[in-house]
Amino acid sequence: MSAPVLVVAGLSVRALAQAARRDGCEVIGLDLFGDADTRAACRHWLPLARATGGEPGVWQIDPASLRAAWAEALRGCAAQGLPAPLGLLLGSGFAREGADLADLPVLGSAAADIAVLRDPARFFGALKALGIEHPPVSLRPVNTPGWLRKDLAACGGAHVQPADGVAAAPGGPGLYWQQRLLGEAMSLTLVAAAGEDGGRAALLGLNRLLTHAGPDGASHGHGGVIGPLPWTAGSQAQLQTLADRLVRRFRLRGLVGIDLLLVAGRWQVLEINPRPTASLVLYGAGEPDHAAGTWAGPGAGLVQAHLRACRDGAPPDALALAAWRGGAQGRLRGCELVRSPVDGLLSAAGVARLQAQAATLGLHDLPAGPQPLHAGAPVCSVQVVATSAHGDAALVRRLLERRVAAAQALLIDAPPAAQDETPDLPIEIPA
Repeated sequence: MSAPVLVVAGLSVRALAQAARRDGCEVIGLDLFGDADTRAACRHWLPLARATGGEPGVWQIDPASLRAAWAEALRGCAAQGLPAPLGLLLGSGFAREGADLADLPVLGSAAADIAVLRDPARFFGALKALGIEHPPVSLRPVNTPGWLRKDLAACGGAHVQPADGVAAAPGGPGLYWQQRLLGEAMSLTLVAAAGEDGGRAALLGLNRLLTHAGPDGASHGHGGVIGPLPWTAGSQAQLQTLADRLVRRFRLRGLVGIDLLLVAGRWQVLEINPRPTASLVLYGAGEPDHAAGTWAGPGAGLVQAHLRACRDGAPPDALALAAWRGGAQGRLRGCELVRSPVDGLLSAAGVARLQAQAATLGLHDLPAGPQPLHAGAPVCSVQVVATSAHGDAALVRRLLERRVAAAQALLIDAPPAAQDETPDLPIEIPA
């Protein structure tokens, strides 16, 4: 029998494509970049177009280009004698998370339920009705220090700006203002199974979110993620109760991320992403490189778990969840974007340098060829993994910083710097 075909689409689909391929799927990838390792994981890759207009720095995909690429994928499957795709698995980059794409066979939460998540009045109203805490919100402009201007219809964090630093301007239906609270930015990764019993959440793990500074100097943009963080039985039970209530109220299905703020020991909900998120790479160790302290990407079973949850309302069992978290070995992983430090051009020599150091530095999302460089724009990503014996989130963060700096140095055509003889931070992957 032919392998099932799955179409994955988003700003960058490398992690989704790798996970689907490990689960035995023929993958057709649709994204903006066509990175080398994305194409390697796909049977076929097709480009998407970035939506024009909108706020600077906020990346969204043109829905017309998605519909055109989906139609081309269907034609390609028919021409090559492949089975019709199982459907369309969306990552990030779609305004309102695909709520306006109800005409396409999206594998995930229903469009009507996503629309509630991306409407500030309905979303925060539902949280209030459930008694779930969140930072104070206003649907009217607030132009005072200590407040943020946000957009529930956007992704990636670039839309978040200090409320007193932006001019009043008409916004989309997802615009709202939220008080800034001091706390730890976290996310919860789970598989949601909305069933006849109302649904439940299978928790993959808790992650620490990393942010990068935007043009205004404030750190709001997505930078990376570290996890799964250790949790106590008490905190796990609190998160399980919280996630179960959200899954039932919003009828969530499949891989989902919940952004949280931990303030004085209390969980505050920021938003729900009804799709596979950037934290996908942390779960299922994939193919660990014992020498380099890296791994190839998300492990097998994650996409199948998403499909079963969407199709049958069946969550993965406890053994599968423990395996994806790293089991008793307690692997702690980190992923961070490598942003260009300068404007310029990534030459063919620069691409070759990245490829040559990919295994050593844990580089992924590698450019397929020369391309323009824009200061602050992502070029690739770096991944690291440690064991609980040697690793904590602070150590993984320091290791990511070192490897990001090393990768940035490879982008610029210049004489090589003197070799740093400082030993790397301790990393160990058990056999």
